[in-house]
Amino acid sequence: MEIKGKTALAEHFGVSRTTIDSWVRRGCPHEEVDGRFIFNSEAVEAWRRQRDQRGPVRRVKTIAEIEDEKRMERDDRTPGQAIAETLVGGVLLAAEESGGKLRSDNFRENPGVMFMIQQVADIIDRV
Repeated sequence: MEIKGKTALAEHFGVSRTTIDSWVRRGCPHEEVDGRFIFNSEAVEAWRRQRDQRGPVRRVKTIAEIEDEKRMERDDRTPGQAIAETLVGGVLLAAEESGGKLRSDNFRENPGVMFMIQQVADIIDRV
């Protein structure tokens, strides 16, 4: 069956338009006439089956994940040292930013302290 347009194909297969854009980039069979995409639903289904037989597509790592991995590879500190440095650095930064107004009863209101707590939690979770 001929399907005209990416939106119509998305509706036919019950996926998003973004998914169709991804399929086209990955080689989904189609024709383009006057800037309009035309698909053959049988050909697209065959392409999907063939692609699925190759196994799952590996997820591409984000830049942040790659940077984290590289940072961890270079980090020769023990987990305890990393936690201590993060904790001390965060406390010093928060105290500096608060202008001496940081107290034990208001530290959760300080974004720097909350950031530090999250960093420490992330380090502990990796251990």
